[in-house]
Amino acid sequence: MKPEDMTILTVDDTPANIRLLTHHLEKQGYRVLTAEDGFEGFKAAIQYKPDLILLDIMMPGTDGYEVCELLKAEEQTRDIPVMFLTAKTDVEDKVKGFELGAVDYITKPFNLVEISTRVQNQLEMRHFQRQNLRLKSMFYHLHPMLPLRNAGQLLIESAKEGYKDGLDEVMEGWLSMSGSFSSETKPLNIRAWVDDVVEIMQDGVSGLIGFNVDIAQSPETIGVIPGLMHLALLNVFMNCYEAMNSKGFVRITRETCALPEHLRDRIEAEISDNYHKIDIMDNGIPDGRATFNPQDPFEIKEPDFREFTLRLAAVQQILHAHGGAVETIAADKKEFHTCLYLPAE
Repeated sequence: MKPEDMTILTVDDTPANIRLLTHHLEKQGYRVLTAEDGFEGFKAAIQYKPDLILLDIMMPGTDGYEVCELLKAEEQTRDIPVMFLTAKTDVEDKVKGFELGAVDYITKPFNLVEISTRVQNQLEMRHFQRQNLRLKSMFYHLHPMLPLRNAGQLLIESAKEGYKDGLDEVMEGWLSMSGSFSSETKPLNIRAWVDDVVEIMQDGVSGLIGFNVDIAQSPETIGVIPGLMHLALLNVFMNCYEAMNSKGFVRITRETCALPEHLRDRIEAEISDNYHKIDIMDNGIPDGRATFNPQDPFEIKEPDFREFTLRLAAVQQILHAHGGAVETIAADKKEFHTCLYLPAE
């Protein structure tokens, strides 16, 4: 979780409080939105869907309690954590705040260090809640097929020191649950798919490499088995991580194009007019990786790249099952590209 990725909405009818909180939270790196009355705060929450709301209680017109009730009544805002900031100190007032769904209650005059700590705690909890929801969604879509089990096992066996235990637990969970659900093709938003796997990977490698997702937020989707596609992308990212020796960056881009001629004979399905090309570029040294033979992915010419070739073979199997293809390109020994092609609907 990065502060610059988090948005906080502060609702208070006292301009001095707004200025103080905004200045302090922006110094921490957060994006801060403000509103000076309750109803404006409610409208801002609906429009921007912040990650956290700091809400004053005593305001003219719509007070903080009423705003909290409105927020919890709306599906799109009910899960946003609300922290009350108020001069009310009675136990009854605090109990009422918690009964309305607030996650914390801070009395004025407040201490900025205390607010920073409590804000960070609430944002971390929200981050992990979101991640758990995404993982549950991935688990639900897993398909009980051999490539999935092989790919997952390869990920576990080839994991090196430096990965968080959580990443291994994710893979173990995928393996243990993969036989419990049936296969079903569903539309998967491309940007959301990439963002989900990037976030899991960033947690797994503790920020040792950077990710730049250069894909516009849009309704573009692909019809796939979601669990398999998450697993395929995670395979690619792990190859990037190991090849860069824990240092470097990965850039992910998307474009719509025709399938290159040299890949057409690798696809058994009917060739589509257009394909989504997902280009995953890393700046690791590509020498050994360039020996990967897509016609015979288990032909391993460089022993040091055994895990790379086997993981990429699993990616190839997954893409072929969706009518797609994968290719690797070593560019001037400075960049290595893994390009995933999937039919555009």
